[in-house]
Amino acid sequence: MLNITLDPGCRLPVRHGMLIICFPMSLWTEPGTNMLDALRKSTGSLVAKILFAVLILSFGIWGIGDVVNSRANNKPAITVGAIDISGLMLKDQLARQMDRLRQIFGPGFDADSARQIGLIESTVSSLSASAAQEMLARDLGIVVSDTALREVTIQQPAFQNAEGTFDRTRFNQVLAANNLTEQGWLDIARKDLVRARLEDALTSGIVTPLKMAEVLYRIREERRDAHVLQISTAAQDVAARPDDGTLHAFYEENKSVFAVPETRDLSVLVMNPTMLESRITISDEDVANYYSTNQDLFTTPESRPVTQVIVETEDTANHILGQVKAGSSLADAAIKTGSGKPLDMGLITKNSLPEDIAAVVWSLPGNGVSQPVQSAVGWHVFSAGPLVPAQTKRLETVSEEIKAQLKREKAAEAFYDIAQRIEDSLASGKDHREIADTFGIKLVAADSIAADGSSLLPADLEEDVLKEAFALAQGEESRLIHVDGGAFVVKVNAVHAQTIQPFQDVREKVEALWKKNAQKTAAAAMAEQLAAELTSGKVPNDIINKARGITVSKISGIGRDGRQVNKTDTPMPPQIVQALFTLPTGKTSVVKDDQNVYVLRMDMIKPADPSKDSHEVTTMRNNVHSALVNDVTRIITDTLLDRYGMHVNQDVINNLLP
Repeated sequence: MLNITLDPGCRLPVRHGMLIICFPMSLWTEPGTNMLDALRKSTGSLVAKILFAVLILSFGIWGIGDVVNSRANNKPAITVGAIDISGLMLKDQLARQMDRLRQIFGPGFDADSARQIGLIESTVSSLSASAAQEMLARDLGIVVSDTALREVTIQQPAFQNAEGTFDRTRFNQVLAANNLTEQGWLDIARKDLVRARLEDALTSGIVTPLKMAEVLYRIREERRDAHVLQISTAAQDVAARPDDGTLHAFYEENKSVFAVPETRDLSVLVMNPTMLESRITISDEDVANYYSTNQDLFTTPESRPVTQVIVETEDTANHILGQVKAGSSLADAAIKTGSGKPLDMGLITKNSLPEDIAAVVWSLPGNGVSQPVQSAVGWHVFSAGPLVPAQTKRLETVSEEIKAQLKREKAAEAFYDIAQRIEDSLASGKDHREIADTFGIKLVAADSIAADGSSLLPADLEEDVLKEAFALAQGEESRLIHVDGGAFVVKVNAVHAQTIQPFQDVREKVEALWKKNAQKTAAAAMAEQLAAELTSGKVPNDIINKARGITVSKISGIGRDGRQVNKTDTPMPPQIVQALFTLPTGKTSVVKDDQNVYVLRMDMIKPADPSKDSHEVTTMRNNVHSALVNDVTRIITDTLLDRYGMHVNQDVINNLLP
């Protein structure tokens, strides 16, 4: 076993596979002790760097987004410290996750599937971790200016047109495709920018032990030679044909195989706000009024570039300032004192800093350096560049953007008004065709639809519609059901119950299935006999009979990926590879699949030598490094959740999936 101590004063050992990782007790402080003080004292240690790497790795494209802007009239599903994660936010994140999983598993991935794989629990865990890290980022005073966000946004290739310039229409389309608001994107970009600026300084010093990489290399690169006897089940003779009595008994035991599933004929009314936008006209006066009453949306406030150094003591801060006054740059002075590179905060606005610090920074002349300033996280020395005046976009440059925004808002308002009128129409007994014609919404007629879906239904509504439709009786109609982005009403016009095909109609299929099962039984019995003969020392070629559907193959240098030495052959089936790597030399095993039965005999085990493949060992070491950081991230995140406190409202969460 390897023992790796991350701090000589560790008192809390954590087991991770073959590792015993020891964390300094300073991260688990006594009540009343400031955790940030403990962090500052450990800034040179590996643990501290990993902790900050946690922040970096977490500020990715699917950060907590709109969490920090909790929505009104929506109960928190999760609370971490001062951050509330609303039920609506959690539901939105679940919807994104389910969309991605449907791309992998197909449209049949439904709410029940999500529950089975623990999607709610994993999403709650992910958002809670992000919120805990956001709390720590707030405590550390990490900020990014609006100007820097603007630059990041306009430089994103996904938002640019063919000429390589920022395209507002394309920007809106990409956000809509990813179910993101503009504010949601800005929150994501802000965290991504923090990660980019801190990455170099905060990921150094994380080291993975070479011995661990070598052990894993030996496991992965071990090679084996074996014989594989393949017995085809379809080639096995079944001498006697079964009589009707035998077949009928087999049919009774396997009736579900011969069932025709239930189907339904549906009528579905579908509506969403987008359908209504084409009916809405926005006047120039509306645009002008919106522009004049929302000047802050189109104004970039005064800003200035700011760089800061954070140190533990006032003496160190004064020492850095003294070197700057003697002619050194702030960066050189900080590095010489062992404080590391200064943090470039980019262009920041005055209101993005704490009030007392903003007063100091904004009082500096262009390219000036501040006196030491104390905060909750240490002593700061700021360097500020020239002021960048506030700028306001002209009305003509944003009028189309405003029109699109007003259309979306008015369409959303109209949507709920029309939804109420549709509910009234349903209550008065009007049929779906009349409602569709009256309100100009979509009517889908879907006949003989099974519970596993049909391309006739809109892809984004299929899961919800089918779940509702198969809970109704024939002739019943649902209420108007609101889902993400729209609403629908489904009526069951007819139910075609599941039926079992009569024996006489499927007799040939019954006999074919009976024969297939009999062939599998015969092949399995033959495999056990051959395995016994091989174990007794017989040679594979001496015991096979080609006429009985048996082939023998010698495989050389097969690895755990299922490929042989030349890496070009089709990989062996996973179940065969798994069995091979559990066999001692000279032993046999029997493996089955739907078409064949295999007899395996292990001939030779070839150990791997890491000293002869330094490149692959380095690759393995890098992979181990990533895995170790991920696991430590989880440990540190759990600590942050304990520090800030976490509350889960299970009642809200229970209602997220139908």
